[in-house]
Amino acid sequence: MSFSRFIELLQQLITMTDPEDEDQVRYAVGVLQNLHELARRSDKIDRRTLGIIYIAIVEFLDLLRMKEQFAGKPGDVAGNLAKRKRLAMALGPRC
Repeated sequence: MSFSRFIELLQQLITMTDPEDEDQVRYAVGVLQNLHELARRSDKIDRRTLGIIYIAIVEFLDLLRMKEQFAGKPGDVAGNLAKRKRLAMALGPRC
């Protein structure tokens, strides 16, 4: 998985997850945890992206609190790209 594909997935998870719904939050974090474990075991991911997945797990609730800054909107290609760039910067300034 590339870094950019992960950021797209993370944006989709943030978009779909209602921060007030504990079940949804748990499911989204579970997706991230399972992805991290699969990526780690497959050895088909670079260390930087693997580290960013871990950071996303740890910071997911904070990312949801800032949902308006990161969540995608259907049809807003340029806006969604800008939000993914912002999301990448929130996870690590070197991204």
